Amino acid sequence: MANPFTKSPGGKRQLIPELSARVPEKFNTYHESFVGGGALFFWLQAQGRITNAVLSDSNEKLIRAYCGVRDNVDAVIVALHKMKTDRESFYSYRTQGPSGADVEFAAWWIYITSCCFNGLFRENKKGACNSPYGTPKDDIVNEVALRESSKALQGVEILCEDFNNAERAEAGDFIYFDPPYWPKSKTASFTSYTAKGFKAGEQERLRDLARDLRGRGVRVLLSNSDVDETRALYDGFDVATVGARRAINSRAERRGRVSELLIR
Repeated sequence: MANPFTKSPGGKRQLIPELSARVPEKFNTYHESFVGGGALFFWLQAQGRITNAVLSDSNEKLIRAYCGVRDNVDAVIVALHKMKTDRESFYSYRTQGPSGADVEFAAWWIYITSCCFNGLFRENKKGACNSPYGTPKDDIVNEVALRESSKALQGVEILCEDFNNAERAEAGDFIYFDPPYWPKSKTASFTSYTAKGFKAGEQERLRDLARDLRGRGVRVLLSNSDVDETRALYDGFDVATVGARRAINSRAERRGRVSELLIR
């Protein structure tokens, strides 16, 4: 099966059993906003459960990477083979940023998320990547995996847009939202990997959208951090607690298993 072609610190591969148990048996179009690595999409696609899909995110670099892998994966592979993974090269590529066609964006995105510290892509307020080098452990070019990802993405609509555009979903559709999580503490300031950030007001707007969609017959599933603010926000929803291993903290002793919420 195809797996996510991009590393994501909040990736959902380990939660597939919990997520899939909450996906309706039958649905029309699959929607995923905040697509990130797209683990649930790729898993459902491999199970033959998706006939139509719309994947979206507000991060233009990520979306253009998806388009590049979907439309010309061979060219992406060629470009990746030319990229060196040493520290000096990493900072040079990071400073230059991606440019040109979707193929160049795809190669740049896969390279940066493979080589940056803990796979945590982030941007400063000017929209430039500021992730530090992280010494990649594996070969960043997995040709078989990239081609499988490309096959899974054929015929899929891929859009760069705000999550609120998911209001296009119709009765009988299913949508999964995996937004930037509500911070676990006051000092956990990282709430998004884009320059715009994702604050409390955005969390509330997402909650309102989820309620509106459900009222129109769209099945909705969300994930978020297990904090009092999230529980209060989704009071009245079906909320389940699940465990996941997270390793994005710079201090090893603060990494490990944490509780997260799956919300319907």
